[in-house]
Amino acid sequence: MCRKLFIGIFTLVLLSLSVHESFSQLDLSNDRPLCDTCSHNLLFEFSSANFIKNNEYPSAFVQGSTGIGYFIKPGFSYFPNSRTRIFTGVFLQQYSGLNEFSNVTPIFNVRYRPTNSITINFGSIKGSINHRLEEPIFRFDRFYQNQLEYGIQFIYKSKLLYSDSWLNWEQFIFKEDEIQEQFQVGSVNELCLFDGKIGLKIPFHFLFDHKGGEIDNSPEGVSSILNATTGLRLSFEIDEGSKINIEPLFIIYNAFQIPETGINAQAFNSGSAFYLKMAYETHNYYGMLGYWNARKFIATKGEYLFHSVSEDSKSIIDEERHLLTAKWQWKKEISESMQWQVRLDGYYDLDSKKINHAIGVYLLLDMSFVITNIKPK
Repeated sequence: MCRKLFIGIFTLVLLSLSVHESFSQLDLSNDRPLCDTCSHNLLFEFSSANFIKNNEYPSAFVQGSTGIGYFIKPGFSYFPNSRTRIFTGVFLQQYSGLNEFSNVTPIFNVRYRPTNSITINFGSIKGSINHRLEEPIFRFDRFYQNQLEYGIQFIYKSKLLYSDSWLNWEQFIFKEDEIQEQFQVGSVNELCLFDGKIGLKIPFHFLFDHKGGEIDNSPEGVSSILNATTGLRLSFEIDEGSKINIEPLFIIYNAFQIPETGINAQAFNSGSAFYLKMAYETHNYYGMLGYWNARKFIATKGEYLFHSVSEDSKSIIDEERHLLTAKWQWKKEISESMQWQVRLDGYYDLDSKKINHAIGVYLLLDMSFVITNIKPK
């Protein structure tokens, strides 16, 4: 029923559009910026991602799996002025092999840009891999498994500093609910000291994950966990459009509050890791080699291949983890509104001598059509 209703509405909108202008912005981030020339415009927007992600993981720390399907975000945007965008739509996701949508969620977002450097998001925020968190802290598969984030977000961009700070309220509860409320507070900051043939940035990222609440009837104990990253990002421009990146990063885990038993219990109260990455990057290609050395490391939203405790069994523990990582990415624009992306990921466990690998193929679509111009009386 939901699918037939959506197809009918989508077809009716396309047939009735008076197209004055179209534009697009493509990336796995699947995020549309504000439009300086769209004041008083009403737009129909449509973005989608078809994905195939196959994880072949013989590791004891996480089971391999395959994600295949698509998600779409149709909706309408109105620009009261050049600095404000109001969007309402729906998020629909279907995994291949299922006859129904696995996720049907309404979307509402207000984006306000008070200055050229500051953007504020209310409602559905610019989330998922947009946050630029490191993979050990934020698993890449959350791109399709947990695409939506709701809360409030502040983004600051200048030549000196990039900052993204947000609250993602993941689980709301009512009084006497049997589940816990859950939210994350995060901040990704990068200070740019040099930007030219040689670039130098200092990152400081943190993600605070909380499970608890004062009005629920959940038997689980309260959990408050912090992960933070800092280090250096060095870049050397080889020629126009290509560069080499060297990134020595330090990452910590600290549990401010965890229960001794239950699903929120953890094997360690604190831990740390060192991640050295070297990458070659062009407009269409990205290749990276890395070395991971961790001790008692845990991250509630991160990729478990990097962790000291198994995703499936907390009895599987290895305090010291050593990995070699390799990544290759390629993207190709089919048109202004469509793009292919292919990703290959490899993880070699130096302790167990096992190779874990994954391949992902993505087809991205992002279109926007001006329907009319509505000026308030």
